[in-house]
Amino acid sequence: MPDAIMSPGLAEFVDSLETMAFVTPMPAAPDAIAPMLPRLIQIEYACPQYGAIRIAAGSAFGALLASNLLAIDPSTPEALAASDDVLQELANITCGAVIRQRGLATDERLHMSLPTSEPMDTAQWDAFVAMADVQVLDADGHIIAFQTVGLEAA
Repeated sequence: MPDAIMSPGLAEFVDSLETMAFVTPMPAAPDAIAPMLPRLIQIEYACPQYGAIRIAAGSAFGALLASNLLAIDPSTPEALAASDDVLQELANITCGAVIRQRGLATDERLHMSLPTSEPMDTAQWDAFVAMADVQVLDADGHIIAFQTVGLEAA
């Protein structure tokens, strides 16, 4: 991943994605098209500062991750059914990696929410990827977007 696009938490996201599902994202082309059936996955944490990890991806990307984890064809109903759960687990793993790698956990109480998933329409996708701190990536031909909230560059 080129240093020019590295944003806070992106290295942990890429590492989590590579370790979890053997997928290496690269910067997306500027004219990348939004995925079909996009979802916004979010997990929040406080330790003690507030932060959030947000991943926007289509259901087909979640099915690809599920297929890599479960050794099934990504076009099967089982892979599509597991899509949301796998994307939420990716957010969970990334959040834990961010907290650990950046030394955010202190002697104070750590709180991590359960990951949530919400459908996005085209306008919501466009607004999300237009934010300056959102990284749009191509992961094995799937366009995904990643954002951290409340995390400064290391």
